[in-house]
Amino acid sequence: MRLGLLTDIHECDPELRTAIDWMRDQGVDQFVFMGDVVACQEKELDSCIDLLRQLGAVGVWGNHDYELVFRNAATSHSSREFFSSLMPRIKLDDCLVSHVFPTLDPAVDEEIWYLERFPEALEDAVRCFEAHQSRIMLTGHMHHWHAVKDDELLSWDGSSPLDLDPHSRYLFVVGAVCNRKCGILDTESNQVIPYQW
Repeated sequence: MRLGLLTDIHECDPELRTAIDWMRDQGVDQFVFMGDVVACQEKELDSCIDLLRQLGAVGVWGNHDYELVFRNAATSHSSREFFSSLMPRIKLDDCLVSHVFPTLDPAVDEEIWYLERFPEALEDAVRCFEAHQSRIMLTGHMHHWHAVKDDELLSWDGSSPLDLDPHSRYLFVVGAVCNRKCGILDTESNQVIPYQW
């Protein structure tokens, strides 16, 4: 299965469209929204949500989504319907998807607004392997690509595809759509294919 990974859109409609076009060209089977379609201005929120709906994307909420919708209830009825379909985390085959590390509670302010960055975050990332059995964990929130293999932070920065060892476990932080980054996880070929434009 080829999973199209879209995270941290932050209402960047043109960037989202570019990511979607590339993923369609690559033959993505399932679009996965990894949180934070919301930005501060709400100018392109509805159009971004419409695009995600049209894709049949499955997904999780991010910290900005949670703040606007679940705490402030400040969106249109149609937007609330979309947000009510989001989960704190989802499982797809042997992949666990969340916006922040899956050991954190996305309904707790101190945890969903997690601010550690790699390499300082490596210890927290490794705890995810102890807490969850999934072979591959996918998160967003940090806006840049990072990869942890077992207990090692890889030097990989998302500038080229990464072949996965089928006997190892991985945690990925996926690059942000608002920074013109997205990617595909191919679970059959065991490869992550990043895209930046």
